[in-house]
Amino acid sequence: MIHSRYMPSHPLLKNIVRYFAFQPFDGTGNSNHWMTLFPNCTTNLCIVLDSCLVTNESSKINNSISTSCISPVTFSRCHSFELIVIQLEPYGFHSLVGLPMKHYKNSFLKLDDFFTLSELGKLYNQLYETKNSSLRVKVLEDFLLTHLQQEQVDGRVLFATRQIHRNPNTQLDEIIKYLNISARRLRELFSTHLGISPKHYSRLSRFNHVTARVTNNKSSLTEIALATGYFDQAHFIREFREFGGLSPNQFRKLSDKNAEFYNFEKQE
Repeated sequence: MIHSRYMPSHPLLKNIVRYFAFQPFDGTGNSNHWMTLFPNCTTNLCIVLDSCLVTNESSKINNSISTSCISPVTFSRCHSFELIVIQLEPYGFHSLVGLPMKHYKNSFLKLDDFFTLSELGKLYNQLYETKNSSLRVKVLEDFLLTHLQQEQVDGRVLFATRQIHRNPNTQLDEIIKYLNISARRLRELFSTHLGISPKHYSRLSRFNHVTARVTNNKSSLTEIALATGYFDQAHFIREFREFGGLSPNQFRKLSDKNAEFYNFEKQE
């Protein structure tokens, strides 16, 4: 599977955008060919050119926003389309629109719920008119900069999320002490900026670290579970199923895994 990713170049976007991705699908998959994206608590602005995404729940997704993703999404690969994704940092959508994320967590929303049809029409036309990826990134960055509500990310949220992302086993008490705030205040900040609690974000970050280890590390699943802070293998399997929708052993057996953009493909 070939896709291209580009990092943001504008200084104001580097803290809120993880990357821009362009992924064509040629429609060669059969009706049982699905692709699943694991949750990573990011918000993704998805633009589907020429068609739409069809999920395993038979719903169609076109030009949407998946907010604060905390559950897996599976869609069909048997259609021909081009997918453009702006993946934001966990707090990125709050900075973009200035709205409390607790009202939007884990939702599929339409782009026109937040942006006008005329603005979106102009954006789509510009993306259609150029096939050059670098120029498309410039178009997307200009669009985001036009709507950016908060140029600065709350430093406490930035520190806490980055600390947890680097080490999901970081104790929240350590973060609270370092920031000199109460546990309640930290929960409020996460609720507003991410839509979920610090504990939930920590669990999800650990799951993302685990998927990478299961993919690239030949150690036993028990060893991986203990090394990543799970109390026992049962806890590890239960949480993997909660966030991934399958067992770690099933995931390890699948081929063509890539935890950076998509997580796995499978033929059923």
